[in-house]
Amino acid sequence: MLLNAGGLAEHAAEDDRRRMGRVQSELPATKKIPAATWHTFRVRPANHPARRVAGRAHLVDRYLDFGLETGLEDRLAAGRPSNLIEG
Repeated sequence: MLLNAGGLAEHAAEDDRRRMGRVQSELPATKKIPAATWHTFRVRPANHPARRVAGRAHLVDRYLDFGLETGLEDRLAAGRPSNLIEG
């Protein structure tokens, strides 16, 4: 849905675009950002706006229940070596 609102729906997979259409019909109308707003000339594929928006959407989905800040803090704490936590 964020890709759609950002005018980047054309970069979503076909199945995802169909699902977006079904879900969009049940949501209030939103103003879309024109696709021309995004800077895409000579942008590396890994830094393309569609990829960045999709990554943010994944974070929102993953941490929706308990909050982004709490979720990221928990992941950082779990990934730290024990000597950094104690010291």
